[in-house]
Amino acid sequence: MKKLLSSVLIATSVVLLSACSPDDNNKVKVAINTGPDEAIWKVVEQVAKDKYHLDVEVISSMITCCPMKR
Repeated sequence: MKKLLSSVLIATSVVLLSACSPDDNNKVKVAINTGPDEAIWKVVEQVAKDKYHLDVEVISSMITCCPMKR
């Protein structure tokens, strides 16, 4: 549930902060980790396009950064 809430907050931040841009570029790139959040970002893409006229490009990555254990 925390992951869902944080994803929604990040998506909202992206949409709102992109409105502060000085130019009229309506494209936003967002990098996410692959997993169950991908379905949420599909909805975010559609809502951003329909409601805010933004093109959200979601870049999925399986790379995670973890400290090495010794």
